[in-house]
Amino acid sequence: MVSHANTTITETCERALWLESGTLRKDGPADEVVAAYEEFTRTGAKEKG
Repeated sequence: MVSHANTTITETCERALWLESGTLRKDGPADEVVAAYEEFTRTGAKEKG
């Protein structure tokens, strides 16, 4: 499954991959990957590079 819906990911999947610009950022339990992604977007890290 490919999704940008964090709730759907955590409710449906046990494992998740976070890909950004063709690079694997994180691979692991869905709740941990989603939490890391949400922290990344919340802190504005995406803009910092």
